[in-house]
Amino acid sequence: MTENKGSLKWRKRFFSYTELRRKRRTGAVLLRDILVAAERGAKKTHIMFGSNMNPLVLKRYLEFGMQHGLLTQRANYYFTTEKGKEFLKCFNKLEELMSTISDVEQQLTKLLE
Repeated sequence: MTENKGSLKWRKRFFSYTELRRKRRTGAVLLRDILVAAERGAKKTHIMFGSNMNPLVLKRYLEFGMQHGLLTQRANYYFTTEKGKEFLKCFNKLEELMSTISDVEQQLTKLLE
């Protein structure tokens, strides 16, 4: 699989701490939403409405998830793979850590007031 420079740049930003703290959903959050929607198997429309994204964006992330072994497709249904479930576990841990970091940042800010 060959990758262009845009794809590599996109992947570098995927888990960036500053990107994950933004108000808009990041690629990792969008992928997480898709994996959650497909845990028990779901059609594309169910995933689209469950993850609240437009069809073009959904197509991009479904392809990304399948290329990386996080999703599999059987007939018209998408399923989260074991690797995808592991991604969800790791992502949830990351969100917990980020919440802790945010709490510590607030404490430090209060101490400096």
